[in-house]
Amino acid sequence: MLRAVTSDPAGSFEDPRTKLRSSRLDVPNVPARIFSLLLTVCCAACSGGGSGATQPTLKSIQISPASANILPGQNLQFQATGTYSDGSTDDITMQASWVSSQTSAVNIGASGQASALATGSTVIRAQLAGVMATATLSVAPSTWHVARYEAEAGMLSGAAAVVGAADGSDRAVGDLGGEASGRRAVTLIGAGDSVAWTVAASEASANAVVLRFSIPDAPGGGGLSGSLDLAIANKNGASRFADSLQLTSRYSWLYGGVMDGTKLYDVPANATTYATAATPTHLYDEIQLKLPIVLAAGDTITLSRNMAAAFGVIAVDFVELETVPAALTPASGYLSLTDPRCGAIALDLRNSNSVFDGADDSSYGSVFNAVIGINPYNPASFSVQEKVTYSTNPASDALQDTVASAASAGMSMFALADHNLHSLQTCLALAAASGSGLAGVFVPPGRYYVRGVLPVPSNIALQGAGMWYSKFTAVDTEAPSAVTVNGRTGIAGLSGNLVISSPTGGSTGVRLSNFAIFGNVTQRDV
Repeated sequence: MLRAVTSDPAGSFEDPRTKLRSSRLDVPNVPARIFSLLLTVCCAACSGGGSGATQPTLKSIQISPASANILPGQNLQFQATGTYSDGSTDDITMQASWVSSQTSAVNIGASGQASALATGSTVIRAQLAGVMATATLSVAPSTWHVARYEAEAGMLSGAAAVVGAADGSDRAVGDLGGEASGRRAVTLIGAGDSVAWTVAASEASANAVVLRFSIPDAPGGGGLSGSLDLAIANKNGASRFADSLQLTSRYSWLYGGVMDGTKLYDVPANATTYATAATPTHLYDEIQLKLPIVLAAGDTITLSRNMAAAFGVIAVDFVELETVPAALTPASGYLSLTDPRCGAIALDLRNSNSVFDGADDSSYGSVFNAVIGINPYNPASFSVQEKVTYSTNPASDALQDTVASAASAGMSMFALADHNLHSLQTCLALAAASGSGLAGVFVPPGRYYVRGVLPVPSNIALQGAGMWYSKFTAVDTEAPSAVTVNGRTGIAGLSGNLVISSPTGGSTGVRLSNFAIFGNVTQRDV
């Protein structure tokens, strides 16, 4: 018996080893729904033209994404999924008729790819067999819109209080007010203390939040971890989104001689030993969160201290609202970093419900035990073991984890980082090779753990899908080391980083764009 093959609902994947399907016939370039109809007609004709089974009818269409923001000159591929009367679904992107309501702002082709022409907003319509669905697409100005909401200008509840001088005269080093923007911040002391803001009409298209905050350091240095609750409600008070933002002071609190040319250490004991003093500085850090919703005018954003925050004062400096456009797609002539010839592995280890919830984009390579897997080229084969607290001795912990896992597993965190650096080097070399016809390397959306030095050849581009999408995260090196700077000897953690440089002899015509690098530095060496 011949059987048509339809796409799995919701993009699910069925392992062919776990289920033996009936005999199947794959016909290239013929959509499954159309093939099924042809097959029914054919079989009816073969049996003498009798009445065949009633074909399911199209009942609804879903467009993905349902809403998006892009910039002038960018493209966005829409997808249409049809649901039929028998409950089945099909990808009908190529069969649907696509229309843009504002062709001056957005043009959309027969394949569902939209091209942004000018600033504006449009309704995208997909129609097939009398059934229609819509999506919205906004083309934001080329200038990235960012709006800052200072904490001291927010609505305070509970024991929340403003710190710092009202006239901005607080300049004290190591003071929460003196080191905040505008020299003022809001402190949250007890459970339920909160600060809130109302979204203005000018930020109605924002879909991302950046928070600048401070939490106390551990008594011996090295940082603490905690959380802060985020809630977004509409103007009627109904909840639109809620999450618990994971915070760390691992990358802030530094100690040592302030502005005197000496080092700054993340451990007070090292500062008093190798520097001139143990004055704290650099108390604040930032995290970013891409929202699953688009904010509306009148929405209320609230940050509140929860019961889980067992340490001292949480300081909120500000939040910034950003309108993040859709991810960029590679232009013609770009080789993907995840192409099998390059083999980079995008792997995000934060979403394990123990430390990270996906909001914190600080670097944290050292807080993971290891990445354990059989096949280093297959991300699906990895299992993740994550520490439930931040390490106070990340270099030695990371070294121990690597040694322990290297003997029995395919790849440690360090090996993964080295693998991705090698993938970058390989990809750039392929693109730069004479006669390759390639303009550069494209970094698809994802988080790539990496460390080391990356020389970039001449006349080549390294481009990502956008700084909110394509991210390199540095991984700690194996162990601390004694170093001497300006005649002073100290203990350097040798925190990992990605260093982009030129080859011996230099390079020209290098273009780097649309990706982010998150270092793993916990002290200043100069």
